[in-house]
Amino acid sequence: MKEKPNSLHFFPEESPPAIAEIRNRIRGYRPTWVERHNLKDSAVCAIIIKKDDPELIFTLRASDLTTHAGQVCFPGGMREKEDKNLLITALRETEEEIGLAPHKIEVLGDLTPVVSHHGIWVRPFVGLIDDALTFEKNQDEVASIFSVPLSYLKNAPQQTYHNTPCYHYRDYKIWGLTGQMVKELTQIIL
Repeated sequence: MKEKPNSLHFFPEESPPAIAEIRNRIRGYRPTWVERHNLKDSAVCAIIIKKDDPELIFTLRASDLTTHAGQVCFPGGMREKEDKNLLITALRETEEEIGLAPHKIEVLGDLTPVVSHHGIWVRPFVGLIDDALTFEKNQDEVASIFSVPLSYLKNAPQQTYHNTPCYHYRDYKIWGLTGQMVKELTQIIL
């Protein structure tokens, strides 16, 4: 059964026009459901910074991790047994990785779940944060935190890498499951 995302806190609707449109589109979006089929659960949080030209937050994973070392991704990770649902997983992992407290994120909805080649079912959530927030990276898991304007991602030349959408931004390559999520998100909101 599909879990419905819910915002944990009330956030005022005053925002730049682009943010109001993003909020409406994500809240009204109904992703395609992908069954779990006894796969391990995980969740990520695609976080949009409220700006006139909104930006999407990414992390570059530490180079010494056992999986996906040195790759770009959204904050997130594996569900732990004490996580009541996957939204809790996404918010917990986001706080662990980039120091962003769950009450600072306005959760809008989710994207289509994806399955990794490691047999992990990944549920992506989408959230908004204020521009003035700061981050504190987990040195053990995250090499860097950066943001990319959504307008750049929407207008970036269409490339593929290992049969997935690929975006190049400065010295970063955004591809794989994250590239798939970015493509879906930009198609919904822009």
